[in-house]
Amino acid sequence: MVELKVIPQKVYSPSQELPLASIIITSYNYERFLPRAIDSALQQTYPSKEIIVVDDGSTDNSRHIINSYGDRIIPIFKENGGLNSATNAGFFASRGEIIFFLDSDDIFFPHKVETMVNYFLQVIPKTPAALIFHRAEVTTDNGIFIAIAPPGLTTFDGKKKNGLFEKLSDPEKAYRYVQKWGFLSVRPGPTVGISLTRTLASGIFPLPEERALAQDTPLVSAACLLGTLYGTSQVLSSYIIHGMNFSMTQAWSDSQDRRFPILGNFLNDILQKMNKKRIMSYYDSRYARHYYRCSGSTKELLNLAYKVPARFFCLETILFSIETLWHCLISALGIKKRHQRRKKKLLAKARLIKVKQD
Repeated sequence: MVELKVIPQKVYSPSQELPLASIIITSYNYERFLPRAIDSALQQTYPSKEIIVVDDGSTDNSRHIINSYGDRIIPIFKENGGLNSATNAGFFASRGEIIFFLDSDDIFFPHKVETMVNYFLQVIPKTPAALIFHRAEVTTDNGIFIAIAPPGLTTFDGKKKNGLFEKLSDPEKAYRYVQKWGFLSVRPGPTVGISLTRTLASGIFPLPEERALAQDTPLVSAACLLGTLYGTSQVLSSYIIHGMNFSMTQAWSDSQDRRFPILGNFLNDILQKMNKKRIMSYYDSRYARHYYRCSGSTKELLNLAYKVPARFFCLETILFSIETLWHCLISALGIKKRHQRRKKKLLAKARLIKVKQD
């Protein structure tokens, strides 16, 4: 059962000039889903908005569908370049003070933009470079409820927050975290729940356009370095699983070795622009332990047990080193444990759904 959607009280007056909200919809060969996504953007209760629909070189009937909306939307037709390429094109064509993202197979709930703008108006006077995310319901294409993503609000270092609206990160905390752990990879749920100010977005875009990397992780990780991250526990959109979602495919899982170096280079470039050292290195970070365990590399696990506390010596990194050495012992003895990640479970569900639909 989906959670009650509480709409915060408006903090703007009827006579106040409202900030323009840009809703960027990206699509590639999704004629089946596209009208539903566009309609959910048009039906937003927030009046001051522009809707930009980027078609990334579709070969189906998408162009006809987009053109049928006339001047109610701003169409962009481009050669196929991948999701991040389409997102970049949409951002650079936008004019809004607050940027929203909508993949063409997902939908916004009617009060989503109005609700989020209210939150932005509360925080922008103090933190103009801000990203706010909300939770989304995960459903099948035929409306079967699966989960809420993310399950709750947490900071990038894993601390749970229980409020309706919470501050989760600021640049100083994010940079200290990178100094300690060597990397920063934040993904607070689907892209459909992410929005940010143009002030912050201008320092992040363009996103890296390699196809191995979706837009949510670089967007939010970079936002943590450059601005303030907030989250609300409200559920304001639907992320729809249908078996063709790129992040649920085997190709996405197989691209892990390419994703992390791309993300690391992108974030190091941002650090360099901030006049800070290029210290991001996934393979020398706490995140790499799971990778080395799965690959069976005992030697790399041993190296990691040394590198992390050598970079930042404290109780947490010492405990990490001890745990890592324990995993080395398990690996050396040939003892294997099953590690089922939540994403793999969703992938299995998506495949099952696709089989049933076929």
